[in-house]
Amino acid sequence: MRSEAPIHERTRGVLAYCVAGIWFGARVEEVAGLMQAERPAPLPHQRDPLSGVIAFRGTMVPTFEIGSFLGIEPMSTSGQTYALVLARGNDRFGVMVPEIPRLLPARELREAELSEVDPELAEMIQSVFESGDLRIHCLNYWSIIDSIMPRAGARSAAATGR
Repeated sequence: MRSEAPIHERTRGVLAYCVAGIWFGARVEEVAGLMQAERPAPLPHQRDPLSGVIAFRGTMVPTFEIGSFLGIEPMSTSGQTYALVLARGNDRFGVMVPEIPRLLPARELREAELSEVDPELAEMIQSVFESGDLRIHCLNYWSIIDSIMPRAGARSAAATGR
């Protein structure tokens, strides 16, 4: 369902990247930074899709591999991987992507109908944009992150039955 507000009033743009031929993106308002991150430091008892932690602006940021989470094999064309660091308040989380994302400004985007989304991805999609012949799926990253690594308050409330 489309929102009535023009795209430029809801986002300044999207950082878009391709994984196995499918374009994904993150709204620039959610992005705290981008860095080359070839090997995140592993966490004890880590399991997929977590890929470890990276040092970002003086803090350790957990990361996950987007291709692993989606069950698709990312194909890095450059042989390098990047961490797209997302921010929600003081929370930071890195999404490992196989290429440096492209910045697509709002003026180059038009919103697409969610009904045209791949059914397997539909519940993870926050919005879909088109730019030229690209169809960019903006994921609901924080829902994904919470499913991988629930927030500390949510874990303790579940453990105490609240």
